[in-house]
Amino acid sequence: MNKGVDEIVRNFAGSESELWYKGGEKSFIHNYLYESSLFKNQCIWFTTLVSKKDLVKGMYLSLKKLGATDVKTINMGQGNKISRIVAWTFK
Repeated sequence: MNKGVDEIVRNFAGSESELWYKGGEKSFIHNYLYESSLFKNQCIWFTTLVSKKDLVKGMYLSLKKLGATDVKTINMGQGNKISRIVAWTFK
């Protein structure tokens, strides 16, 4: 009999500061959106992985206010996990 069959093994690796962000995914993403606007002349496309579907609408609103000219969402699914990639540009 295999030992540990009932144990859940997670593949997360890294320090606490690399795995969690104060304010969660929403805070992390909106900070990233703002920071991307500061570097809009140094990069053409910015992307982020979004787990919570409810955050996408707010991202579109924030990006419009920040001056993004194009925003795309790529939906992805793997097994029971559904996430999306949001990409935006200021060009």
